[in-house]
Amino acid sequence: MKFFHYTALSLTALGLTALMSTSAAQAQGRPAANDNQNQSLANQLRVCAAITGSTERLQCFDSLAARLEGDDQTRGAAAASRGQARAAEARLQGIQQREAAHAERDARAAEREVREEERGSTGAAQRDEALRQAEARAAEAEARARAAEAREAQRRAEAEERQRREPPSEKTYYEVVDVWQNPAGLQRMRMDNGQVWMQLSSADRVQIREGQRYFIEPGRVGNSFFIGADGSNRRMRVQLQR
Repeated sequence: MKFFHYTALSLTALGLTALMSTSAAQAQGRPAANDNQNQSLANQLRVCAAITGSTERLQCFDSLAARLEGDDQTRGAAAASRGQARAAEARLQGIQQREAAHAERDARAAEREVREEERGSTGAAQRDEALRQAEARAAEAEARARAAEAREAQRRAEAEERQRREPPSEKTYYEVVDVWQNPAGLQRMRMDNGQVWMQLSSADRVQIREGQRYFIEPGRVGNSFFIGADGSNRRMRVQLQR
């Protein structure tokens, strides 16, 4: 009887608590989350109280109490699971945010590297183009220099040829590089400027020797020239071979 009395009192207290929770939720203008469950508990209490047999009534209250205790444990486990799920979700969100930040930093670093490589490639291409243009200008300048040298060499050759073919207009000194005689015994001599002079008359006789300096000067009459040497009064009439 004492156990029945205690169980009945406990169940009655639970029923009153459920009814008060429902009333408080309704008084605040918000729906009670467990309103249907509280009404069901009250109905079950009334059912147990209506049983006339004391043993059957006690068993009804015990079964109801055990069921309510299991429901409390289930709700507590569910609440704990929900808390753990929310904590895990928060940790997952934090990990995702950190990974997203790392990925963004890596992407920015990769983009900077690409821009630097592009700038480096552009700079290398510009340097290569500048080098190519400089080499082309150098080659063009060298070609112009070679052409100018060739023109100068041709000009000198033509001037030397003209000089070789033209007799001196005044007394001019030459070095004899070669001497020989024709079949008539007249001397021929080659000067260091390339001119070849020939003795005109065997009556005029000046012995010409290789490696010595002689002068040739124009005569007073017509197209006449004489060869002689310093320190000697003898001269010999000569003619420039063309």
